[in-house]
Amino acid sequence: MPVPLLVFDTNLLLDFLFERDSIPALIVALAEQDRVDLRIPELVIAEFRGTAMRTTRDFRRDLNKVVELANQIGRCEPLGSTALELKEQAWSASAVLDTLTGTIDTAIQTLRRAATIEPHTAAVHLAGDLRYVGGHPPDDIRQGIQDCRIFEAVLAIARDDRGTERPMKAFLARDSDFDVPELHDELRALDFTMRDDVGAVYGDCR
Repeated sequence: MPVPLLVFDTNLLLDFLFERDSIPALIVALAEQDRVDLRIPELVIAEFRGTAMRTTRDFRRDLNKVVELANQIGRCEPLGSTALELKEQAWSASAVLDTLTGTIDTAIQTLRRAATIEPHTAAVHLAGDLRYVGGHPPDDIRQGIQDCRIFEAVLAIARDDRGTERPMKAFLARDSDFDVPELHDELRALDFTMRDDVGAVYGDCR
């Protein structure tokens, strides 16, 4: 019996790593049980790793600033105990951050076992660049070219599966830049939907 076909955007993977939402991990578990066909573009995996690494580095920089602040206010005797507490909390958070950083590649290995990682081809890359140059969404000035390449990768997955009868075919994205009528229409033409209600999707798949 055909199973649902789901495609993850980068934000779902970040939710999976940082445990901001339990649902992506539950969907990954369904994929491990072959109850959903989970596909992730290679570019999404690469973007996920880069974003996660930069995010943890930013967290560490902010924690270092907390320690610097604690050192400054600790010179004021009445604030000495507060400064020490701040430093201890920062050191504790830093230790957790060390562990979290070490799990990024482990998370990717888990995703590679559970999902089909779709190779990033030259044709998909070019189509994404042309989409961006032509001013088609999601062509945001900041992250647009990357999002255009990712969306073309999703379209390639949808085209490859067109004609297959499944209970659901969905691109799961929480990036508002993707939530554009033109993009919904492009996916709909390929029997796909774009959804951000991942809890409801999980409920329909389990």
